[in-house]
Parts: sequence; C-alpha cells; structure tokens
Amino acid sequence: MKALRVLSLLSAGSAFYLLVAGAHVNAYQAALSVPDWPLSYGRILASEWPGNVFYEQHHRATAATTMVLFLVLVIALRRRPELSATRRWARYAGGALTLQVLMGGLIVLTLNPPWLSAVHTVVAIATVVLIAGTALTAWRETGAVARAPADPNHLRIRKRAELSLAFLLLQIALGAVSRHPPAGELLFITTLMGHLLVGVLLLIWLTLLALSLLRSAPGKRLRTWGWLLLTAVVLQLIVGGWVFVFSPEPFDQPWPPPPSFPNTHAAHIVLAAFIATCLVAIANRGHHPLASPPE
Repeated sequence: MKALRVLSLLSAGSAFYLLVAGAHVNAYQAALSVPDWPLSYGRILASEWPGNVFYEQHHRATAATTMVLFLVLVIALRRRPELSATRRWARYAGGALTLQVLMGGLIVLTLNPPWLSAVHTVVAIATVVLIAGTALTAWRETGAVARAPADPNHLRIRKRAELSLAFLLLQIALGAVSRHPPAGELLFITTLMGHLLVGVLLLIWLTLLALSLLRSAPGKRLRTWGWLLLTAVVLQLIVGGWVFVFSPEPFDQPWPPPPSFPNTHAAHIVLAAFIATCLVAIANRGHHPLASPPE
C-alpha cells in the first residue's frame, strides 16, 4: 500500500517535471531541433546534445521516464480492483498521456504546425492534472479515511471549483493560441488580450474561492487546499505580471515572438497546472472525501 502511494507521487512529480521540460522546448523554439521521431538521428537518444537539441532530447527522455513510471503504476493498480476511483483516474490519465506523446511526434513529422502546438500545450496541462488526480485519489482510497456525513456546503464548493476549472481551461487555451498564433498578428493580439482579461478576472475569482475556503470550509483538508490555491494564485500573479511588464515589445522580435524569460515562461505553465490540480482536489473533496473523477 505504501509502495503504491509512493509510486503515484513519483508519477505525478515526473509529469510536472515533464511539463517544465516541454515548456523549455517551447520557450527556446526547439521543437524541430531533432528532425526525426520516435528516434533521434536514428538512435533512441542522440549521442550529442548541442544547443537546442538539449531541450528536445531532455523533453523526450523525461517523457519516456514519465511513461514508464505511469505504466508501472497502472500495472500495480490492476492488482487492486477495490481502488475503483483510482483506476478510473488512471484510465483517463493514460489516454491523455498516450494522446500527448502521439501529438509530440506529429509536431516533429508535420514541421510544427501552430494549431497542433497549441493543442499540445493544453493537453499537456490536462495530462499532468489527470496524473496528479490519480495520485490524490490513490492516497485517499488507500488511507483509513472515514466517509464524512453530508454537509450542505459540499455541493456549493464543488460547483464553484468546477466552474473555476472550466474558466481556467479557457484561459490556458487562450494562452496556448497566443503563443502559437496560426493566423499572424491579428489573432495573436486578440487571444493575448483575451488571455489577459480572463486571467485578471480568474485570479480575482480564485482568490475569493480560496479565501472562502479558509474562512468556512467544512474540514481541515479543504482549508489546506485553500491555502495551496491562494499561494499558487499569488505566485501566478507575480510571474504573469513580471512577463507582462518586462517583456519587450512583441512586434520588435522575430515572429512569433519568443518568450523573453524562458524559466519564467515554464513557471507560468506549471503554476497553471498546479492551480488546476488544486481545483480538482477541491471539487472532489467538495463532493465527497472519497469522490471519483467526473464520468
């Protein structure tokens, strides 16, 4: 039981790190630095990693590690049929991870079309959240957590978290399209302004949700997730504000404009995934301490 918990956390940690590696491929525009897939210059991994090849090969190696860890977790779950909710989360996560890997290969084989790169970013964040959800559910189902009595606040909390998650996915999609504009500057400006507007409104909404959990959440664990959500929102505000204020004029850069701060760009994406993970955890606990993922 302890081994299953550790394995689920390792899978989630590797998935978050994979998101960091992928964000650096995007930030350094290194997607086509290795021209073949699934091999790399005819080998499993290239023998030398100069320049942007490092970011692409690092991303592929991290993806392989994540897949192996998650596959071992799935095999372990097959021996635990009583963990029905965790097994459902694992099916969703496995499908998303498989789709993500195939899209990564198509990006290379089709010379990185912008629309596919945008979808790849959105699915990457969704995959990380699903793997993290698998880990969270595994910890709940393998722990001695008693079923709590119904609380009138649970349904309200769940609905607010699910609505927040829907708007967060919209925000992520707008950000992905603004980074990979398929129709030039006009779509870039439109999606960027939408990303900024929805982002400001979403940060206000998430802050109010977190504060309401800290003030009146039914249960210590929900309040803990409230603290985590509030911390992530504040960090995201700092990171996003830094990029917005200090980035140079985008139209003075090569098109499409590369991120001015690659590490900050990666942090921005990872924080979005962590906020989504917090919302999934809050929605599930708002439904029931041993809740299943949405059908």
